[in-house]
Amino acid sequence: MIRDFDEFDGPPTIATDICVIGCGAAGIALAREFSGSAHRVTVLEGGGAGREDEIDDLYRSVVDGRQHAGVHTGRARVFGGTTTLWGGQALPLNVLDMQPREWVPYSGWPITEAEVSCHYPKVLELLKLQENDFTASISHIRSRPLPPFSPDLLQLVYSQWSPTPDLGATYRKEMIASQNIDVWLHANVTELLVDEDATAISAVEVRSLKGPRAIVSAKVFVVCCGGIETARLLLASRSKFPNGVGNTNDLVGRFFQDHLAIPCGIILPRNRKTFCNLFDQSFHRGVKFYPKLVTAPRMQKAARILSVIGNCYTQVDADVGIQQAKSVASDLRSRRWNRVTARRALGALRGGRELIPAAWRFFARRRIYSSPSGTMYLEAHAEQEPNPSSRIVLSQEEKDIFGMPRSVVQWRPSLASALSASVFARTVAAEFARVGLADVELTLPPEGDSGALEGLGTDLNHHIGTARMSETPAQGVTDPHCRVHGLRNLYIASSALFPTSGSSNPTFTLLALTYRIAAELRKVLD
Repeated sequence: MIRDFDEFDGPPTIATDICVIGCGAAGIALAREFSGSAHRVTVLEGGGAGREDEIDDLYRSVVDGRQHAGVHTGRARVFGGTTTLWGGQALPLNVLDMQPREWVPYSGWPITEAEVSCHYPKVLELLKLQENDFTASISHIRSRPLPPFSPDLLQLVYSQWSPTPDLGATYRKEMIASQNIDVWLHANVTELLVDEDATAISAVEVRSLKGPRAIVSAKVFVVCCGGIETARLLLASRSKFPNGVGNTNDLVGRFFQDHLAIPCGIILPRNRKTFCNLFDQSFHRGVKFYPKLVTAPRMQKAARILSVIGNCYTQVDADVGIQQAKSVASDLRSRRWNRVTARRALGALRGGRELIPAAWRFFARRRIYSSPSGTMYLEAHAEQEPNPSSRIVLSQEEKDIFGMPRSVVQWRPSLASALSASVFARTVAAEFARVGLADVELTLPPEGDSGALEGLGTDLNHHIGTARMSETPAQGVTDPHCRVHGLRNLYIASSALFPTSGSSNPTFTLLALTYRIAAELRKVLD
């Protein structure tokens, strides 16, 4: 069931078997795995059923160094978490992304790709996706044969987009009906309480902005917060450990990573129709497929670069009829109709010469229409090199209404990301020209201009790496089972676990890790 902690008037201690902190993608997936079981699951969500300004203020942070917009725009303290913000894009990591790479410091996961990929079927089921295949071998998605790109340089992959990305909305009724899952809204966890032996978490402190507070005790605890809030909660839990829970070796909050979005150039197709048939987004059985180019493992090794994935997209003026129509469609999907929507609808009708071909392409061929009047661009999404100086720390001056220190984001991407994007873009330009597909007018600075390159790129709301997995406590915060080193019952289900980020969106891999944690918890509890 779902209840509101603002109205809590029960005993000062709530006892449960599994305490899940956070009700976003990982929290929902984990709770559902135990629905109908003999185990009592209590899910603590700091937000409500919808966004609230006073709740969002708890996420307000300090940015110290390079600008990081996603610390505010990329997080949602609400039932459903950041799945209420994302588009539902799913793409697993490449095998090389999880392996030690001698040219990438601090790389290598303590688990294999096979230990993660075995859980993909459950992730696909959760996101209502049908294809356990993200490669160019998905022939029914393509309308033309692939160009002969060198497989040692570039690979074509397809990300899949969930038709039901807001997992809170998708599984709300299921959570309400569950007899063994209790979801508490407005239940903000302010501290992890450690037992007398300092070997386990005994309980967590829970507070509401409206006044109620309680202690939740459990057999196991799973922190299902994002990469920033996970680090903040661990660091702020200081009643037993003066530097925070799991932070004996000063590693909590370190290695903070995000992907960098780097504009690379303008694409001039030799044949626009051929190009669009290859790179336009398409739909199959309600799922959107987005073709992307990614650096091949052999290219990464030879050029000693990070993983990079590229998007080819068309951008048109906001006032063009087709763009107005897309905005109206987006408003309608969100059940939003206002004066702005009405103006957009009128604009679409007045400038709608492209509406008929766009509608035909979508409804007859299930492909997204790229306006001939639009400009085509190449954009790279680059992996960030793990860097212990890129980190989340606690503010010494600013605290939230509960007295918790606010997060300070010290984002420190290195030159390696921009250099990798530059190598990728020049390779794409050369391959497009070689196979006769397109010319690319690159807009990147020269590779020798390190000053200009280093400042390139904006964050992509992918908060990764602050409680990294490792074999030993000297190398990271959590062990290969995603359990905090030294604490037998505290697990992390978050992209904070990732030692390296690859270039794929993290949610798909995070969910696979969450199902892996669920399997581990069954061994512990049964």
